[in-house]
Amino acid sequence: MQCSKRFCHKVFPYLPVRDLTIADDEEDKWWMQKLDNSLMIGTNFDEIPNGLWFTEYINLCDIPNLLSQILPKVAVIELEELIFNDQEISRDDLVKLLSHGSVKYVRFRYSPVRYGNGDVVPLDKMLEILTNIPVISYIDVPPFSVEAAEDLSKVDVSPKLVEFHLEAYKEEFDFGLYKKFIERNPQIFFDTDFFGDDLEDDFIEELEHLNEVALQNGLTDNAPIFFVYRGMPKETRVALYNLYREYRKLHNTE
Repeated sequence: MQCSKRFCHKVFPYLPVRDLTIADDEEDKWWMQKLDNSLMIGTNFDEIPNGLWFTEYINLCDIPNLLSQILPKVAVIELEELIFNDQEISRDDLVKLLSHGSVKYVRFRYSPVRYGNGDVVPLDKMLEILTNIPVISYIDVPPFSVEAAEDLSKVDVSPKLVEFHLEAYKEEFDFGLYKKFIERNPQIFFDTDFFGDDLEDDFIEELEHLNEVALQNGLTDNAPIFFVYRGMPKETRVALYNLYREYRKLHNTE
């Protein structure tokens, strides 16, 4: 008889693995690390075993719609990280995946989540789906729905969300609305990194002012927020990250 930490079975029905990565590699398409650190490697998705029990991370890259192919093989999730790179994700598939167990960190890198009709799930509805996840990271964040943009008080933000990371071009989202969202959620640490070397001088001045306010406020009950941009003074960046580390120590979120 074999025992997991939850069940005992005559034949253990799961395959515990640390992680799974699928990418458009020239040789290997997927690889998994088992709990004994041995590797499973293959080129055919059909070779990936069923009944997977994940303990660290899933990283899906390059090849669209991977989640729908992997989902039937997932049994238990106790992940530190769930990472999507250049994916097209079904909203229903994501909900099913998250229903298997806990995830502590999710990252969407150019990976929109879509309804069955092809429409992108707006940010406020994504926050409802990701309600149990402490750390959310985006490159290419979806917009708020029209209803949420008109009244941000309608956005349901989970008390479990402690960090929100965003990397974006300024032109790709409504910064004014995003700032209002930050102001409404002072308990969340917001880290915003702007791409590009052509930000307007007045916009950089606005970011500098927001960073100065965060540093002047220092450690408080509210999470610090800061904005990173190309050409940002190194001393400002270091001071902000030091403030963030001190905040995590103070609130035991390390």
